[in-house]
Amino acid sequence: MSTLSQPARDVIHAYETLTFGKSTVVCPYVNNKRQKVRGSLRALIGKGSPEEIAEEATILALRKHIDLRTTDPETIKTFLVDNNLGIDCSGFVYHVLDAEMNATKGKQLKSILSFPLVTSPLRKLLTKLRPVENTNVKTLAHDKNSSVISLSDIAAGDFITTVGSKKIGNPDHIMLVTSFEGKTLHLVHSYKLPKDGKYHHGIKHFSITLTDPEKSIVEQEWDDEEMKAVIAEADLVEVRRLR
Repeated sequence: MSTLSQPARDVIHAYETLTFGKSTVVCPYVNNKRQKVRGSLRALIGKGSPEEIAEEATILALRKHIDLRTTDPETIKTFLVDNNLGIDCSGFVYHVLDAEMNATKGKQLKSILSFPLVTSPLRKLLTKLRPVENTNVKTLAHDKNSSVISLSDIAAGDFITTVGSKKIGNPDHIMLVTSFEGKTLHLVHSYKLPKDGKYHHGIKHFSITLTDPEKSIVEQEWDDEEMKAVIAEADLVEVRRLR
């Protein structure tokens, strides 16, 4: 069995249990491209750590005379969504992989990540100063940062990337493999599907059973058919590993 390190799993758990007083809620999904917010705190643009998101939510709520520490989970989740507080897919994977690299290689993700799609000198400087904020799916899926692998070689810490989905939501997406046991991949991601409604999206787990490793990932058996349909609509679907 291949599995993520405990520190990486702890980060996932922290996103699943944002804590306010005695209540915990699953961190919602935020589509950063739709919000079109730049130059803000990373908690406000879908790139924050669990602690940063919870802290910013608490501050914002207090300004509105709401104490989230004494509020029920449903109201808290509604507040987070209505105020665009949450995590996008690449921000979530960045923080988990950063913890994984620290635990397994003693390095920070930013130390090995490059930004080949950034061309202007100012933007290049910003990627050094704010790597998390400037990381998106195309960054992680670029050949400078990761390589395509076969399903027969897949392990925890690898990821599935999609580019150019025509179905719904953000056209690019990333899903992280948390463990691989037998023929079953367990994955986690931050996303919003139509079935989630307005408030029930965010960090979610799903699994893929490899019925034939010689076929593509979308031809395997997914336990979430709606997610599979979204992935199947993408222009490009790849299974990748950080270099």
